[in-house]
Amino acid sequence: MHGYNVNQELAQGWHAEVFKRLWVMGLTDRFWGVTWYGTESQKKLPPDRYVTGDYHSNVVNAFGTAPALVAVLNQISSEAGREPTVMGHSLGNLVISAALSDFDAPASRYFMVNGALAAEAYDPSTRQASDQAATLPHTAWTREDRQAYPSRLWSTEWYRLFPESDSRRALTWQDRFPTRAETRYFNFYSEGEEVFADDPGDTPSLGLILWKNTWEYLTEELAQQQGRPAGSQAWIYQEKFKGRTLTGKVLGSRYGGWGFNRLVKERRPGGIRGLGPKVRFVSLDAEQAVSFSAMMEDEDFQAVPFFRPGSDRIPVATWVPRADGSGVQDKISDRLGALYTPGATGEAFAQRHRDSLLARMIPAQSLAAGRVAVPDFEQIGGANFDMNAELFRTRGEGPLKWPSIRGPDTSWRHSDLREIALPFVSSLYLELGKPME
Repeated sequence: MHGYNVNQELAQGWHAEVFKRLWVMGLTDRFWGVTWYGTESQKKLPPDRYVTGDYHSNVVNAFGTAPALVAVLNQISSEAGREPTVMGHSLGNLVISAALSDFDAPASRYFMVNGALAAEAYDPSTRQASDQAATLPHTAWTREDRQAYPSRLWSTEWYRLFPESDSRRALTWQDRFPTRAETRYFNFYSEGEEVFADDPGDTPSLGLILWKNTWEYLTEELAQQQGRPAGSQAWIYQEKFKGRTLTGKVLGSRYGGWGFNRLVKERRPGGIRGLGPKVRFVSLDAEQAVSFSAMMEDEDFQAVPFFRPGSDRIPVATWVPRADGSGVQDKISDRLGALYTPGATGEAFAQRHRDSLLARMIPAQSLAAGRVAVPDFEQIGGANFDMNAELFRTRGEGPLKWPSIRGPDTSWRHSDLREIALPFVSSLYLELGKPME
C-alpha cells in the first residue's frame, strides 16, 4: 500500500519497484500492489513534480479506503488458504491500520514502513505529557510567559471532559489502532527521517514555513547540499497548525487544534437592542487561563471549548460504509456546530465523524511511528527496526557507504526504500522477504 501524494501512474512505479526488489532478494510469494486515493488536491508543477497541499483530506480518504482493503484481503486469504502479509509505506499505513483494527481484516504479519501516523495510536506509552516540555503542541500553548496553558484546555485533552458513555470520549489518537494478538506488527522507522523530524524550538509562523518550502522547491539542489531536503518536518507542522489556518487547504486546519477561541458567545440576552447572544472577545494569557480553568466546570468547556471551535456552519464530511456490506462508501456531511450540542446530537455527530475530526481537529501527542519505536509491537511477537542505524545497512563484510550524491548526510530518509539503489538498502528487503516462521 503506497503512501500520500502518489497518483495511479506513480503507484505503478512504486509497486513495480518494490516487487522487483523483493523478488531479487528471494521473495517467492504472490504480490499485490494496492492503490488508493491519496492525491486529493494534487497539482503537477514544473519540471515534473507533484504536490498535494491538502493533507488532511487524504487522511479522511485513507480511513474511507479501509473497508475496500478488507474486501481485497478477504479474497486473497480465501484463495490462498492462509492469511496474507500486509505492508504499507507512509500514510498507506493508516489504511491498513484501520482495516485491521476497525474491520478485523485478515493479516498474519504487518510491515509498517515509515508510518505516517502517531505512534500513540498503537502504544499510549509513546504519548508526550501535556505540559511545557511537550514538543508536539504549537508553542503558543506551552511557552506563553514561560508557562503552559492548563492541559484541561487543550484540544488533545477535550475528550477527557466527557463520560465514558459519550462518543466524544473517543476523539483522541491515543490507542486509536490497538494491536491484536493474531497479527505480528513490525515497525521499520528511521531516526533520520526528514518528513517526521521533530521541531523542539519555537513554532515558526505559517508564512515562514510556506516560504521555506517554496525556496526548497525552487532550489532543491542547494537545499539538499545543506542537509534539508524538501518536505522536512512536514508531518509535525500538519499537527502544529491544526486550528491555526484560514482555509485548512495547505497545512493545518481551521478548527480545533492549537487555535484559540477568541470569540465567545455569552448565553444571556444582550447584543443589538437586547436581541440574540452577546458577543465579546477574549484573550487570556497562560497565567490568567489557570485561574479561568479552575472556575469552570467540565460542562462549560464541552459546549464552548477554550480552543478554536470553528464556525457552526463548517461542513464535516466522512466516508461511511454502505449498509449492504459491499465495501463501497458514501460520503456524508454535517455542520460542525452539532459537535458542541449537549446530549444525543453531539454524541451522534462525534460517532459519525470521528475519523474526520481526528484528521482535521485533534492533533497527535506523539511523534510519528515512522520516526520512533513502538514498544507494544515487541510485546506481541513483533519488532522495531531503526533503518537509520548503521548496523541495519550492513551486509556481508562491513558497512556499505551511503550513495555519494548524499554527501555527508547518511540519514535514511522517507522514501529511501525506493530512491536508494538496492545494494545499499538490501538489508531492509531481506527482512521484508523472510518467510513466515
